Amino acid sequence: MHYLSTVIEKLVTPDSDVRRIPIWISWQMRRSEGGLRAPLLALHRAVDRLGLAPAEAAGHRSGALSIEYLVCRRLGVSVLRGRGKMAVAKSLVEGRSRDFRNCPAQLSADLEAAWRAELHAAGHHDLVSDLSVSPREFLLGGH
Repeated sequence: MHYLSTVIEKLVTPDSDVRRIPIWISWQMRRSEGGLRAPLLALHRAVDRLGLAPAEAAGHRSGALSIEYLVCRRLGVSVLRGRGKMAVAKSLVEGRSRDFRNCPAQLSADLEAAWRAELHAAGHHDLVSDLSVSPREFLLGGH
């Protein structure tokens, strides 16, 4: 559990001086002994893969990415549903598309694909379902 808290701590970068773009995430999963470890570690690796949390930014005021909130609730005895809101520095969002209005949507699609790929690579693609990433909360799938 210490490793997981370190991962979450690394992603949380409080900084009100950096202009940020919100990115919403949600997923559903079967309960497992590992708890939330698999989806959150896969998310962390996806964030790293996309360069959204460079090592030199951790703990500094550059504020590459922060987690605004992350909640999970149990549905019945065997299903967990998670939801969260991240905020990504506007400078990291720009440049993902020629039209800035499409940049948050492109980042969301890239992050969702990378997150799915990380879950698959770790052998957890069957553990997590209804995974969704969106620049708008109401566009999240399955919720």
